[in-house]
Amino acid sequence: MNQDPTTNALVHTIDGAAEITVDSQNVYPTERGPLAFDLYRPRSEDRRAHPAVILVSGLPDPGVVAMLGKPLKDWASYVGWARMVAASGIVAVTYVNRSAEDVTALVHHLRAHADALGIDPTRIGVWACSGNVPTALALVAKEKLACAAFLYGYLLDLDGASDVANASAQYHFACLRCRSKSFRSKCRC
Repeated sequence: MNQDPTTNALVHTIDGAAEITVDSQNVYPTERGPLAFDLYRPRSEDRRAHPAVILVSGLPDPGVVAMLGKPLKDWASYVGWARMVAASGIVAVTYVNRSAEDVTALVHHLRAHADALGIDPTRIGVWACSGNVPTALALVAKEKLACAAFLYGYLLDLDGASDVANASAQYHFACLRCRSKSFRSKCRC
């Protein structure tokens, strides 16, 4: 029996998460054309700008869609995490990407349109897990963000191993090794 990882819902959630709705009529510009992003807003009558957290996607969505049928932003786990973030009073942002660099374009768009989106441009953070952590780390190295959470990151090759560099080359997520001058000549990405 094959299990579809895109439909695995979260086992635990928090009060109010199920009632959060998604605003999926958003696009942000990139060098190769516009891409979609979703906003999960806190249920609040308060019209002040809210902090925001981007759920970072490190794998390019064309490959994810080809392998699994839908972009990460539409996976049940990402939807569940975004709903919990919004139920906690923070705008959650999920997005489509073609390359690891697209998240930088998304941050610039969120800041430029913060008023219209109801986001505080000084309180944007990132959340990333697993193979998405290198992309989030690369973003944090370029952009000043309010906070970051990295969970069980798949990060670096040590002691002559090349698993992360090989996976980066195959799946096109950001590779920290090739961004470092001391490792650039050894990286296979």
